[in-house]
Amino acid sequence: MGRYERITVTPEVASKLLQHNETNRTIRPTWVNKYAKDMQEGRWVRNGETITLIERSDGTKRLLNGQHRLQAVTQSGCTIDFDFYIADPSEDEDLIFTTADGGAKRSFEDVVRGRLDDFGTLADIPPRLINDAVRTIMVADIQIPEGKAEYLLPSNERKMQIAVEHLDEVEWIAEIIRDYKKAMGHHLPIGARAALLKAYRFDANLAMTFTQRLIDGALLTPGNPIHTLRAELIRGMAPGTKLSQIPYWYQMASRAWNHYVSGRTAFMLRPGKAMINPIAPPTTGTGTNGTVDTYLEEEAEEMRIAARSKR
Repeated sequence: MGRYERITVTPEVASKLLQHNETNRTIRPTWVNKYAKDMQEGRWVRNGETITLIERSDGTKRLLNGQHRLQAVTQSGCTIDFDFYIADPSEDEDLIFTTADGGAKRSFEDVVRGRLDDFGTLADIPPRLINDAVRTIMVADIQIPEGKAEYLLPSNERKMQIAVEHLDEVEWIAEIIRDYKKAMGHHLPIGARAALLKAYRFDANLAMTFTQRLIDGALLTPGNPIHTLRAELIRGMAPGTKLSQIPYWYQMASRAWNHYVSGRTAFMLRPGKAMINPIAPPTTGTGTNGTVDTYLEEEAEEMRIAARSKR
């Protein structure tokens, strides 16, 4: 019969254990990066899950699960205590390997349902919307570039920490996600939500007015940047033509906001060369780099593009 042991695993110990990693599944760097980040930032905790090792009758050993955790130790440089199950030769090695990690993963929404007390008065918000709100906060804060999907895969504990630290933003984002979907029939892209959140942090009242007009379309006329953004969202999110790239919608919403706070019209919007453009302050006619000249150059270029499209 096997035995349970708690072992302090240094990067050196982890490297030695990984030498016994035979015919295991392919390492997933995204998960290693996530685990390593949690270890470095002090969020890694023991939760009863074991690393399984079998000692064969011929003296050799085989690591049956835990390779991502051990790889994360070597990558992070941290020393972590792990609970091990060390199987003996009498046990069915292949059966243990086949059934390891076979349970259903606990999603963030599952975690939220089990920890509603952490959300106080927001406990009635559906966990799905809380998850979408947390992802929006991460995009707004981290400025995710293309090809960096691992930033959208934080641990459940990290996502809980973000949610609890930003309860007011979670409530607002969840509200606009729900109201926009009800009014428009499609989801507000996460890039656009992140831009609206940046605006909300700068001027909450102005951002709430901007967002409400985006949702209900009231009092909007052609040339109003909110009207133009709304039309772009209807076109871009139509069935079969969805444009879901985070940088694209972040940039489009940012440009609409820049025009709006500057009091300028915008009959068309286009994403700039930069992946993600900062929200402009509500001052007179500033461009993406904060100068009046750049703003006027951008306006002139947009007018030239519009004129060519009518030919």
